[in-house]
Amino acid sequence: MNLAFSTFESILCNSYFLIGLLTTIYYWTKIIFFSGSSKFGFIGLSLVNIFIILQLISRWIVSGHFPLSSLYESLIFLAWGINSIYLIIEYMTNNELIGVLVSPILLCILGFTGFSLPLELQEMKPLVPALQSNWLFMHVSVMMLSYAGLLVGSILSIAYLVIYAFLKNRHFFTSQTNCLSSSLINYWPFSGAFHNVNGEKHEEESSPNSSIVSISPLFFTSGCIIEQNTSNLSSSSSNNMDLSSRIKIETLLTLFDNLSYRTIGIGFCFLTLGILSGAVWANETWGTYWSWDPKETWALITWLTFAVYLHIRFLRGWQGVKPASIAALGFLMVWVCYLGVNILGKGLHTYGFLS
Repeated sequence: MNLAFSTFESILCNSYFLIGLLTTIYYWTKIIFFSGSSKFGFIGLSLVNIFIILQLISRWIVSGHFPLSSLYESLIFLAWGINSIYLIIEYMTNNELIGVLVSPILLCILGFTGFSLPLELQEMKPLVPALQSNWLFMHVSVMMLSYAGLLVGSILSIAYLVIYAFLKNRHFFTSQTNCLSSSLINYWPFSGAFHNVNGEKHEEESSPNSSIVSISPLFFTSGCIIEQNTSNLSSSSSNNMDLSSRIKIETLLTLFDNLSYRTIGIGFCFLTLGILSGAVWANETWGTYWSWDPKETWALITWLTFAVYLHIRFLRGWQGVKPASIAALGFLMVWVCYLGVNILGKGLHTYGFLS
């Protein structure tokens, strides 16, 4: 039984890593050299998700407990969460550009999990007494989903900062309106990215205002494009093309900014629920709701970081660079909370990681 399971799991691991590699190559090749829409990436990552689910279910059946008791299993579950969130985003926006960002992260997690972790960390072991509880499914799965949501949202914020810095260093923003200059399209390296910003290729409209409305049906349009006096820019066809270029980039940045905000919001809700459920479980196991364990402390720091992000977005109305910088910091906080504490081997949350 163990030999048959090991062979089956090895086939699954090799299969979803190979598919993930081909999908990553597809996303990067397409965004650099080609335009148009294709479902190859979506289908590939959907197969990766199916194979991961099969692996988790098989480990659940063989071990007799939910497969989230070790570093290996939690990384597999994290990869599934990140992939699932991305598939939902691509399905809703019909935009493959975000796959360029997510697929390499997913591939690195799968590669590290399958080929870098020692075999003794990949083996199934009986649960220690502290983990023999129904809270294992509730608490750990919710925490891993929160990490997935926060990581995807933070990646989008980091992409926003990189694109913004790239454009600002080349003086694509005017000092008066902080909007993009007309020479943008000549320097942008990924020209294919604009063919499908919100799901379809938009042809040039005779009226700049009609272009603004048609490009952003699902996401808020940021203010600098709308606040411009577009009537002065519509006097010639060349001005219309300049405005169209600015709208495309502005819509791309707005897409990243708002998707990041919404994804982080979902991840933050899961993180809050995970911390509360963990407190209840800790009280049942150790007799206290909060013991300032290193994992608990960093979870609180991560929660406060994203709470600040959501506060300035929701209550203060900030958008763009400042909240994106906080989300980028939150990206590091998540990894420290998830892996950093366990790598040090300290605290009460290191089961199955380095032992």
